[in-house]
Amino acid sequence: MSNLQQIKQRVAEADARQGTNGLMTSKVDAAVRGLLRNKLNPNQKWQKILVVDRSGSMGGAYPTHVQSVMDRDLAFSVLVDDDMKVPAIFFDGQLEELVIDLNDFHNLLVRRGIRARGTTDLTKALHRVAEITGNGDLFSSSGGRWGRSASEPEPTVRPMKVPAFVTIIFDGRPDNPVTAMNAIRRMSWRAIEFKLLFVGPKFQDRARTRPTPGWQFVVDLDDNIPVGVPFAQGGRLFDNVDAKSTESLATMTDDEYYDAQFDEVPQALAAMRQHQLLVA
Repeated sequence: MSNLQQIKQRVAEADARQGTNGLMTSKVDAAVRGLLRNKLNPNQKWQKILVVDRSGSMGGAYPTHVQSVMDRDLAFSVLVDDDMKVPAIFFDGQLEELVIDLNDFHNLLVRRGIRARGTTDLTKALHRVAEITGNGDLFSSSGGRWGRSASEPEPTVRPMKVPAFVTIIFDGRPDNPVTAMNAIRRMSWRAIEFKLLFVGPKFQDRARTRPTPGWQFVVDLDDNIPVGVPFAQGGRLFDNVDAKSTESLATMTDDEYYDAQFDEVPQALAAMRQHQLLVA
């Protein structure tokens, strides 16, 4: 981020062209504050990817609050990704993709007509993440069947030049929790960090003793997968998941969003380097 002033100039020009009254400029400022507040090297490069649940239960978040997430992720991307773009994957029973671009971000969700519908096939979205990050080999040799059981062959380590930072926004248990969990475990053999932002209710009762199925899935991914245990025994190479919860995207400020995104990322980077998942 040594060229921060040049980046901010490009962002200000993009704001002016799209008539956003400084929208992206304010989010870039918040992203910079978040990087520094969370002790992240501002010169660390990332490949940023956004994955968003658009199943029917997410209807209340579309389009306004999901658009805000897209804007925030783009602001982070312009600081850390040379192409200043974010591939976005929207998933229900099918996938729909778009690229969030600094030159064409304003009200993009409305203009593309993306809305909530269908079910929650997270596994399909995760396979697509592997392809976008250049790690499709983790699944391709199986004809798309990897992720069905823990008894599959151990994934191979292949160093990456730039780590991937994947944010997943969702509000409930996916259609296929076992295959989704196995896919995320498999990708821990590559330099891919997953940030899960759960936007549904965490508990089913007032006593907060009965977690919702969606929140239990998040807890299992974040805390209940052993690290350093062979894949066939249900483990992962490094802790590649950090999960956060918010009842609603509507009340989340930019600073809160970036704190949720950047928490535990220094530890993930250290683990990637420890296991030689990064070239440099």
